[in-house]
Amino acid sequence: MPKTFTLHLRGGEQRVALAAPAFQLRAGECLVLRGPSGAGKSTLLRCIYGTYRADGGSIRLRYADTMTEIVAADPRHMLDLRSWQMAYASQFLRIISPVPSIDLVAEAALAQRVKANAALVLAVIQRAKLAGRGILAILHDPQQIARVADREIFLSPGEKPA
Repeated sequence: MPKTFTLHLRGGEQRVALAAPAFQLRAGECLVLRGPSGAGKSTLLRCIYGTYRADGGSIRLRYADTMTEIVAADPRHMLDLRSWQMAYASQFLRIISPVPSIDLVAEAALAQRVKANAALVLAVIQRAKLAGRGILAILHDPQQIARVADREIFLSPGEKPA
């Protein structure tokens, strides 16, 4: 499933953002996407969720007795799927920039909240697995991966689709 972006301010240059491998997510399984920055992990999740349109290939979602082809799905159908069948939680991106010293003191308190939030998210993933839900996640911390992942897929940047 390829996904390219057109850089209009660079003369229409095309950049391959993703050449995703074929995989199947099973009920009750946590499949972790791994890879360096720019490998296409977030792009893959956005294609599955339907916020990005894949250039080709196939993304199929089975719910009960119905199979939906996400790549060709009508936007209204995608909204319905998001309401009842799918959930999406993006990565929390933190920008590090020069900060006043008072903010450095506050950083320790923020780190504690982030650690507590991570524990909560991992607990939610475990409960969802027990309820038979398939989870596709981007995780970087080896301990978190060991705690919840059933399988891993490693994406590499710059791979061209077959």
